[in-house]
Amino acid sequence: MTPAAILENWPARVRTLPEIPSPEPVAEAAILVVIREGSHGPETLLIERAERAGDRASGQVSFPGGHREPTDPGLRSVALRETSEEVGLTSIDLSEEPRYFHTYPAPVFGIHVAAFLAPFGERGREPHPVDLTEVAEVFWFPFGQALHTERRLRRTHLGEREVDAAVWGTHVVWGFTRGVIGDIIRRLAPSSGLEG
Repeated sequence: MTPAAILENWPARVRTLPEIPSPEPVAEAAILVVIREGSHGPETLLIERAERAGDRASGQVSFPGGHREPTDPGLRSVALRETSEEVGLTSIDLSEEPRYFHTYPAPVFGIHVAAFLAPFGERGREPHPVDLTEVAEVFWFPFGQALHTERRLRRTHLGEREVDAAVWGTHVVWGFTRGVIGDIIRRLAPSSGLEG
C-alpha cells in the first residue's frame, strides 16, 4: 500500500467511529491528534518538547496534550486546552469537534492517556510553539512515514537504547507517539499491513 493510500478518505472514516464517551475516571491525561491532508498524504500535527532537566518527556516528539487540571470539565477540554497552550490552536482551527478515539497506557509515566481525533480546518491557523521553554518545534508528520521503520539510539527511562522509530527530517518518532500513530492506521486503514 502506498503512503498516500494509507488513510484514503480518512475524514469519512473518522466520522464512522462509534460515538463512545471518553473514559473520564480512567485517564489522567489527554492528547489531540489533529489530521490534515498534506503534500505527502494524510498527516498529523506533532511537537518536539523542549529540553528540560528532570523532565522524562524532555526533547521527545509527541502529540499536543497533557495532564488533567482540577478546573478541566472533561478530557476533551484537556486536549483542547493543552493544544491551545502548546501550539496556539483552538476549536475554531478544527473543522469538527474532537472525537474520542481510544485510551492508551503510558507506563513510563504511570498514567492512561485519552486520544481525541479532529480534522484541521481549511482556514485553520498555522500551529506554532507558544512557549519555547515547553515546545521547541511544531511539525506535520505524514502517516505513510510510519511504514518506514529504522533503529535509532534514543534516551529512554532505562538509559540509552536502540528503538524502532519512524524518521521525518530531523524528527525521530518512537515509543508512545509511534504506537498511537500505528494504532490509528490499523483502525482506520486495516489493510495497511502495519503490524502492532
